[in-house]
Amino acid sequence: MKSIKILVAAISLFSLLGVLDALAAPTTSNNSAGYVVQNTSWLHYSDYGFKSVQGTWIVPTLDCSSTPNAQAGPWVGIEYSNSITQIGTSFKCSNGNPSYKAWWMNYVFCEKPPEDCEPNFQTNINSINIHAGDRITAWVIYQGNGHFYLQIFNLNGKQFYSIGTSPPVTVTPFTKASWMMEAPLRLESSGRIVQTPLANFGTFTFVSAQYTDDTGTTYAIDGKASNTISQYNMADPNGGYACTSGLKSFYGSPQRSSFLVTYSTSQCPL
Repeated sequence: MKSIKILVAAISLFSLLGVLDALAAPTTSNNSAGYVVQNTSWLHYSDYGFKSVQGTWIVPTLDCSSTPNAQAGPWVGIEYSNSITQIGTSFKCSNGNPSYKAWWMNYVFCEKPPEDCEPNFQTNINSINIHAGDRITAWVIYQGNGHFYLQIFNLNGKQFYSIGTSPPVTVTPFTKASWMMEAPLRLESSGRIVQTPLANFGTFTFVSAQYTDDTGTTYAIDGKASNTISQYNMADPNGGYACTSGLKSFYGSPQRSSFLVTYSTSQCPL
């Protein structure tokens, strides 16, 4: 496995983020906000298009007074035609009380209505404690032959977790790398799968949002001209919005590997 550098120093540069020009108008999603890079030329590769994806963030302080029973969570992932392998953290308000955790999952896509699909369950990472203000770095790394290696590091608590996994479906060519803030789905006691209301997380920052292709070259989100970049805002059907900023760079760097996601009670600007 190729070594992945932890860009710890990048965290201290949050205040030096410089806004650059935005991409095309964002797409609106029911449950996700962030960026997706699509590899449109994977047929030219000897292997699969994305070897790894990584991102760093600071766990926000939830406003559970405004969203007393709600949830949100950032993750990074590699998506192929039938599933996505992802790892991240989750922020939850339960009766006005906040809680935080780390998790990972292999999410298998279903073309049926949600209530007719088999549920996908997160695997909680109980060996890592998550608190507001913690600095988190996460990776999804493809090792070949359908096998992935997932890593997450709490830089504040100096806690590290890793696991190897294989999706329960045949792995097909990877087409997308994702950095997302999500309002997750949940399984009700009746068997219905419904979307959890979006928690008020304030303003959230992704930094060091990068991916590595099958040549071993690491790129910022917009670093490879042959790829297609999509920006997403979230309009939660339960109420609430998550608005994604344009890509940003660190002061003095040409790498546009950072962006903000902001909770709002009004529709995101186009």
